Amino acid sequence: MTYKIQVPRLQFENKIILQESSLVIEDGKSYCITGANGSGKTTLLNYILTGTETKIYKNQKQIDLLAFKRTTAFIPNNPPIFDLLTGWENIQYICSLWKIKDKENYLKNVQMYCDLFELSQESLHDQVHTYSLGMKYKLFLISMISRNINLLLLDEPFTALDKNSQQEIYKVLITFLEKGNSLLFVTHIEEFKNQLSDFIYEIRNKTLSTLQ
Repeated sequence: MTYKIQVPRLQFENKIILQESSLVIEDGKSYCITGANGSGKTTLLNYILTGTETKIYKNQKQIDLLAFKRTTAFIPNNPPIFDLLTGWENIQYICSLWKIKDKENYLKNVQMYCDLFELSQESLHDQVHTYSLGMKYKLFLISMISRNINLLLLDEPFTALDKNSQQEIYKVLITFLEKGNSLLFVTHIEEFKNQLSDFIYEIRNKTLSTLQ
């Protein structure tokens, strides 16, 4: 399966942020977007899922954005989770929010990723305000990736995490790719850009182009 994503020119008032862009995403492949700070990398990721003028093609046939969202997840660098809920309650909220019908399979996936992250059942019953930043990130990633998505968008997934958490997330992303899924991510950490990406997009002079 191949996605082609077309994003119109992005601008704020009269300031152009990014010219019209096109990305091609293939099954089982990982794509990194690079560029200087403020070049529009995060804006592009956000607009892919929220922009009213985004055009999505699946195997050359245009699909609506809602259908695309059902099989895609976006993980920002500061995940939107509720500190006063437990980890388990946050997972249940995501399940309800996305109206997941096969809850048994969703919870099976949650358990699998919790095991990969060594996130204990006991910690899931603690309120999230007691979690470290790394645990919060893992919790939201688990909640979203367990939806049986096939494309994951990540904004700086490694930046605020310690080395151990970085390696754990790297291993989970490799497992995700091995299942035939795809990644589109932003990072400025050379180690993960080189190890994790099959192809690299670069934003330079307000234009998105392919480096490899």
